[in-house]
Amino acid sequence: MVGRYIGETEKNMQTILQQARGNVLFIDEAYTLYDGADDRKDFGFRAIECLLALLSANEPDMLVILAGYEKEMNQMLKANQGLTGGFPHKFHFEDYTAEELLQIADHLFKTKEFVLSVPARQELTRVVTETVRR
Repeated sequence: MVGRYIGETEKNMQTILQQARGNVLFIDEAYTLYDGADDRKDFGFRAIECLLALLSANEPDMLVILAGYEKEMNQMLKANQGLTGGFPHKFHFEDYTAEELLQIADHLFKTKEFVLSVPARQELTRVVTETVRR
């Protein structure tokens, strides 16, 4: 998305936005487009400008979803009022619990026809629980 030299970001964004027409454009870790500075020459800022131009259009013909950590996303949105207006809906998803992660693992094991031994299941439970706790 973000180019390495002047003009490349705009070209990349034109290609991405054209491909996303009639679809969903999902940008994960979108906060990385904003570095906290007011440098209008920053390549991430250029990508944001391209998004703003799209969002200000009448019926933009795509759904744009920005995703990332809550604190960093709020900083990015506060830095540019156009982004706040362009993304009026915010959703926060709670982290998975250890139990939910183990259910996901069980489902994945089942679909691959893997069977855990009792000690392996105990170790998986210990590792997941400890990781979530931290």
